[in-house]
Amino acid sequence: MFEKLQRACPKEVSQSVNKELRKKTLRWAAVREEEHIKPNDTDKYICQWYEILVNEKTKHEILKKPSEPVSATTFKEHVKHISKGKNDAMGIDQQYKQDDKKKATSPETRRSALDYAYERGAKRMAVTRPDLKKVLDDDVKEFLADGFENVCYVLM
Repeated sequence: MFEKLQRACPKEVSQSVNKELRKKTLRWAAVREEEHIKPNDTDKYICQWYEILVNEKTKHEILKKPSEPVSATTFKEHVKHISKGKNDAMGIDQQYKQDDKKKATSPETRRSALDYAYERGAKRMAVTRPDLKKVLDDDVKEFLADGFENVCYVLM
């Protein structure tokens, strides 16, 4: 989904947030490392997210697997959740339409105590996706050259 949104987004908008999203993704991986969370599917997702930010696309392994048909019972059980989600999204959209100065903000619930958050995040991601190592290393050098900043973000 993010991949499609990224492509549809005007270039000047996506470019203006790309670097910050890459930094936050490295911090996310760093806190997972600091919390001693064993590598899992979330790490694969983090790497795919980063790959989209860097290359504007990723490989979706799940699309290669044949999907099972959805039963009527399963659909009935989940349609109310889908409807609620759509309703919630419409409410949020309406808030932004009514106030064009309103900006989205992300909660800051975790802080990394790591002195080397970018390096640790990149190292963890490179274990999951060795093919990203060069771009991760290049980004770490660039981000460190930008200077130190607060390393807050949400742990997912």
